[in-house]
Amino acid sequence: MPPDIDFRDRHGYSPTLSPDTVRRYESAISDLAGHGFEVEGYPVVDYESDLQTAMSTTVR
Repeated sequence: MPPDIDFRDRHGYSPTLSPDTVRRYESAISDLAGHGFEVEGYPVVDYESDLQTAMSTTVR
């Protein structure tokens, strides 16, 4: 049986990604969202930011 891994790691990210890698992705996503970049007509949404906001306002 595989070990029980809590994916809600201390950073809230999958342990396979380093915090530096995650920061680079978040920065790129924020840059795209901030410039109104669209992919095939769909606006880019910063889901990570929305998720963090939702998680911080959720009563545990």
